[in-house]
Amino acid sequence: LLAQLYRLPWPEPAAARKEILEALQAFRAAPFEPSDVHIPTGEGDRPPPPTVNPELEEQCRQERAQWDADVQLALRACLADAEADGCRLEALEFDKDDTVNGHIDFVTAASNLRARNYGIPEADKMHTKRVSGRIIPAMITTTALITGFVGLQAYKLALKKAAASFRNVYVNLAIPCIIPSEPAPPPQIPYLPAAPMAASSSSLGAPTAPGPEADPLAGRCFTLWDRLELNCARDVTLAQFL
Repeated sequence: LLAQLYRLPWPEPAAARKEILEALQAFRAAPFEPSDVHIPTGEGDRPPPPTVNPELEEQCRQERAQWDADVQLALRACLADAEADGCRLEALEFDKDDTVNGHIDFVTAASNLRARNYGIPEADKMHTKRVSGRIIPAMITTTALITGFVGLQAYKLALKKAAASFRNVYVNLAIPCIIPSEPAPPPQIPYLPAAPMAASSSSLGAPTAPGPEADPLAGRCFTLWDRLELNCARDVTLAQFL
């Protein structure tokens, strides 16, 4: 599929399958070796201090700089060759009914690999073909429309437009109906529950004793968009935090 996208010559599916199978059979994975990572097992367990080797760090820095320079040079050469050859990408149109284009084969293989990772039952090509026939119409209608509206709001956010320029959009393609509206402010949630109204005097007319000092959070509210920034040590315990 990538070869078709970049207009590169690609072998027939049968020949490509044979070459891939031979390459996979000859592949030998390196044995697993656990990395030297310290895993703390208790609150007082601290990792050992890292050993600093100035000569090794300078060597690594020079190697990284040389690697970056080589990559940039190679990219410039590739771009120059592509511009000289008039390289253009070729759009591939998904066709589930074509048996030789490899589209259903790729979707089946990719989905089965993910299913195998999570222990989900795998699907054959016919089941993948049936499911993809129902997904594609949904992807190119409502999903594409919502993505476009989200992109418009993202442009406003990037251009730092005022909050009044943003819009919520209600969409129902069955009618069809598209209704934009101004977003409502988030609900205000008080930090403390409302205190009962205290009487200013007793039943006998005597003034009541002054109450405790007012809580600084009394009368203040927050929304779901607010956040709390805590200036405390990284190793603070839950009891210390509370």
